[in-house]
Amino acid sequence: MKRTLLIGSLAFLTVAFYSCSNGGSNASGADSTAPATGKNAIALDSMAQHFPHGGGQPVPMENIQPCLDAYTQVMATYGITADSPSVPMAKCPPMTYRVTSTEGLTYATFRSWLDSVVAVIDPVGKGSNVWLKIQPGIVTPQLTAVTGCPPARTGRITYFVVPALIDSTKAQSNGSGGNGYDVGGLQP
Repeated sequence: MKRTLLIGSLAFLTVAFYSCSNGGSNASGADSTAPATGKNAIALDSMAQHFPHGGGQPVPMENIQPCLDAYTQVMATYGITADSPSVPMAKCPPMTYRVTSTEGLTYATFRSWLDSVVAVIDPVGKGSNVWLKIQPGIVTPQLTAVTGCPPARTGRITYFVVPALIDSTKAQSNGSGGNGYDVGGLQP
């Protein structure tokens, strides 16, 4: 399970990295990691903003942290902790959770968010100093209220992308301005 999650996370990061960069320059010599403007701008039309399965959105860290904590708590009830050796389960937890088999997000909204984060936390490195943590969480009532997603998502496993700096001495500010990104497209 851990191996599959790690491989999936690495694959996601690889696709995200190569989708957002082609080595730092394009044929005109302009920086390809800069936010698109003019005729190259990505229009965030109503379809991208209201993707049928969620599509993802920025969320303040103060709303993400309770979801991360809830995930750690739930995993512990199933005997899955950072320091636990394998032991037989003596008793099943009192409740089950609906499976999240995939999540989806739109390129346009995710790229727009990535560009805005880089502009704040790594304007000099243009993203070369940013790493993305993909963290699982459980949707809380607080998150559904803040993001406007249906209350039926409460208790579902979701994933957040939380940016951080590789080397904080190379950027003007550390952190993501207090924001992460809720991948959001829970399925089924």
